[in-house]
Amino acid sequence: MRLGPTCGLWPGARALIGAVVDPDGLLVAAGGLPPGNDDGEDASWLSHLEAHYGPDLELVLTPRLARQNPLGRVAVELGYQVWVAPSHLVSLVASAAWYKPSPRQLATVLARLPLTRATRAALRQLPLAPGPRQLRLL
Repeated sequence: MRLGPTCGLWPGARALIGAVVDPDGLLVAAGGLPPGNDDGEDASWLSHLEAHYGPDLELVLTPRLARQNPLGRVAVELGYQVWVAPSHLVSLVASAAWYKPSPRQLATVLARLPLTRATRAALRQLPLAPGPRQLRLL
């Protein structure tokens, strides 16, 4: 199973932290996305990632981030593979270190989850959001 690069996303104090790892799990880049972006800014940020790391980039989110931040939904709508790590796995990742890891380190660990079969099997795909639930009258 040969995969492309993955990007783990973890909420930081002032920004959403993204860490990109290559298929071997080596950290390639890390940076922040300021909070409060609209869908257009999220799409622009994703386009930037695609330009630098290729169209097969996969994203890994925490369940809370998948529910509260529109970035995952925007990524799915644009055709990205978006994974959501289960809460129990996220809490294990966050508490495994003997020191308090930074959001960048946690995002890096999240990005590595799809690279091994055991942890990839625990991830679930973020589904495409259903269309509008209200019928148009005219």
